[in-house]
Amino acid sequence: MGEILDEWEALRAQTDQIANRFIALFETHLVPDDWRAELDTERTAELAGVLAQLRATAHQVLSAALDAAIAAQGRERLAELLPDP
Repeated sequence: MGEILDEWEALRAQTDQIANRFIALFETHLVPDDWRAELDTERTAELAGVLAQLRATAHQVLSAALDAAIAAQGRERLAELLPDP
């Protein structure tokens, strides 16, 4: 159980870095420059919707990247177990 908690802590640190990268994308490319000047309830709800869409996209990207990495590393490890032809 301790190893699982250690892995959780390591993953949290890495996912925090990934989240920071996606938030930077959100702020750089999706949030208008004047958002603070025109912030009202409607605008806040709109930005929250955009952020929710980005969150879903980030989840898909991260899941696909992890799946690809596990598949590639799994193939490499299995290939090491096979005898040389």
